[in-house]
Amino acid sequence: MNVDNDEVGILARLQSAFKDAPTENIEPTEKKKDGEVVRGVVTSGDARRLFVARKPCGKQLDEYMATHEALHTSGRSEPHDCINWAKRAVIQVEAIDILHTLMWQAVTEECPVLVANNASLRAGWEIVSVGEWIEEPVLENNENLGLSFIPRLKSILESEIDASTPCGDLIDLEEGEEVIGVVEDNRIRALSLFQIALIEDAKKIIPEDIGTKGPKAFGDFSLNELQRIIHVMDHFKGLKETVNKIMFRAIRDSLPAAENISIGLRKNDQVVKTRDKSDSGISFVITPTGPALSIPLSSLFR
Repeated sequence: MNVDNDEVGILARLQSAFKDAPTENIEPTEKKKDGEVVRGVVTSGDARRLFVARKPCGKQLDEYMATHEALHTSGRSEPHDCINWAKRAVIQVEAIDILHTLMWQAVTEECPVLVANNASLRAGWEIVSVGEWIEEPVLENNENLGLSFIPRLKSILESEIDASTPCGDLIDLEEGEEVIGVVEDNRIRALSLFQIALIEDAKKIIPEDIGTKGPKAFGDFSLNELQRIIHVMDHFKGLKETVNKIMFRAIRDSLPAAENISIGLRKNDQVVKTRDKSDSGISFVITPTGPALSIPLSSLFR
């Protein structure tokens, strides 16, 4: 499958990343630095394929930037040139962000202690860290979605998850919202249900008192127990946000009217234009020097 262009939707791009053999042997090239400690080696095929899958997105993004710059240099640039560049760039940046996050989740499923630790990849697929390292995994049961996220996502992409019913846990249409389409792809419905499943799985792991008493319950736990709870909550929150990004990117891929506006998903699978809510950290803005992208870069590096 050709994934070297922005016409390929995120679901097809992810399918290709998981199924197709990499056309290039790409791996981390940065060597281990002084002070870094090797904590493991990545052997996961999924993690390696996701690492490779980011390259076409970065290549396309570089080409868009070069074309955009050339238009300005030539003096032939018009407002629509900038807007077109920004729209296409957003798609590639979102794809890079999603692929990067999924790659690290695949690494984490192979090395569960990463739920509670920060690490980097180095040459030879070494997992390295600096400073404090928590040895005891805060998640150990591979049956929970915190450590079996990738297999569930792959099942969704292959339409192996039954999602023929409307998306679950959705709110009614709100005042002032405009319906611009309806979700027809069962995989998008499955992604909506996936978010609910993540919440339910997290509830099984996090002590019940946290759900009923909120932050007041924190005083009932030791420092180590509290750290474990926070790491688990952060991990599941991040996974839910990743599914949300994939779902809304898939909606935009299937519904052109949803591009470049804030959208929401409502009961009966209705896609709506919302008034002031945003589902993405990436936005298209107008600056004194022209159109530009507002991108939270922190999510792209680790």
